[in-house]
Amino acid sequence: MTKRNAFGHLAWQGCVSALKMMIMIELLQIIAFLLRPWRLLLLGMSVFSLLLAGLSVTDNPWLASDEWLVPAVVSLMWSLMFYSLSFLFLSVPPQPDSNAQWRYRLVVRVIRTGLGLLALGFVALSLALLVLTWQLVRAAFL
Repeated sequence: MTKRNAFGHLAWQGCVSALKMMIMIELLQIIAFLLRPWRLLLLGMSVFSLLLAGLSVTDNPWLASDEWLVPAVVSLMWSLMFYSLSFLFLSVPPQPDSNAQWRYRLVVRVIRTGLGLLALGFVALSLALLVLTWQLVRAAFL
């Protein structure tokens, strides 16, 4: 492979990864828009899960054992993740036109790059939370 072909191959892979990141950002924006009406319910679910987890670990007459601890912790983690998703990706700036000012294009590119990195972290967090949920439920109930 010549230097020219290797550079073309790397440039092509860079374009493909940028396209995947752009699709991921816009998909998370759609999910955030769909979660927007459910914010209050997600916040209430988080508070209820936190209270239930707190009651499970303290000595109280209502919950004699910690059988509700794992569902409360799992529910708290997922509700907080969806609640934060509903805020973080709600306002994604659109791609600027090629005839826009260079400063505006630079600012939008920096914002979209930051949101892309945040989206990658969010997907990794979601996968880790999925594995953690499976492990907790398996250890508690199976």
